[in-house]
Amino acid sequence: MKKLLVVVISLIMTLVIFAHPPVKITVEFASETPELTVQIHHKVDNPKTHFIESLTIFLNEEKIITQHFSEQLSKEVQQGIFFIPSLKENDVISIEAKCNKGGDFKKTVTFEKTEE
Repeated sequence: MKKLLVVVISLIMTLVIFAHPPVKITVEFASETPELTVQIHHKVDNPKTHFIESLTIFLNEEKIITQHFSEQLSKEVQQGIFFIPSLKENDVISIEAKCNKGGDFKKTVTFEKTEE
């Protein structure tokens, strides 16, 4: 029984060591269109086996988009570009990113139009 417990604890520790959540989410709004660019900063050794598996976007606390990924764009970042036609000034957007090996990160921003 003790051996089994040691094996289980070792496996859990191994998963914890290799899994890590994204560290940062960058959000950019296009000025002429309701386009939202999201970059999830998540440094990995192999983006085909360790990646951001899902990104969920909430508009004023209502889930509007869920995007699933099967690999990451690069070793440093996953990116998505989304069109949100109903986006208005002062809307609150929350973005949640989840790693396929465990861990998640959430960022909330308020949409403000910028004059060019």
